[in-house]
Amino acid sequence: MAERYPYKNRQGFTLLEVLIATVVLAISLAGLYTIIKTNITTSEFIKRKIELSTAGSELFYTLYSSEKEIESTGTYLNYEDHRGVKYRIEKKPLGYFDISEITLYIKKDGSEIAYHFYK
Repeated sequence: MAERYPYKNRQGFTLLEVLIATVVLAISLAGLYTIIKTNITTSEFIKRKIELSTAGSELFYTLYSSEKEIESTGTYLNYEDHRGVKYRIEKKPLGYFDISEITLYIKKDGSEIAYHFYK
């Protein structure tokens, strides 16, 4: 009498096992891709913020230590020391002893930071 399932005793993987393993691998790789993409995006964001902080600190120090009168710029101006960085200055008099609130906005590629100081 012939066996009903002649391949039952053979070693190996069934098609169902291979399909399940492929699905598990695809899900794992999709998760890994998401993690890597998020890390790259976050590191680019942090790099832009550090560049803006550096440019802002330099410009802030220049403005704060300057003896010249600081005036509002109205629009964004290019900052020559840092490529692609633009700045804008807003000056609001407080009415006390010629003290003004000065806000320095620094931006590049959609990211922006602001410095507030009084002079």
